[in-house]
Amino acid sequence: MSNIPIIRLEIEGMRHSIMAALTENFAQRDADLQEAIKEVCETYPWRSRLINEAQQALDFQIRELSKSIAKEILSDYEIQDAIRKNVTNGVMRQMKIGMGIKVEDEPA
Repeated sequence: MSNIPIIRLEIEGMRHSIMAALTENFAQRDADLQEAIKEVCETYPWRSRLINEAQQALDFQIRELSKSIAKEILSDYEIQDAIRKNVTNGVMRQMKIGMGIKVEDEPA
């Protein structure tokens, strides 16, 4: 009977040693992980990446809005006619200037 407490103390001592070793190991792994995360956060080009992503999102939205506006303009015949007239008048004016024909200044 005197051997049972000795064995129990040895098992408890081993359990305590294993738990202490595991705790130390986990603490070191946590410290290593924290250091790795800190290094990534400090060295990754966050600013340029965010600016690039924001620029791409803005470019996409501008393209989509431009398509939407163009679609609305092209579906409105009065606007189409006004654009056609302005383009035609502008081309004719530039042709006259190129041929040396005097052109009246357009009203402001």
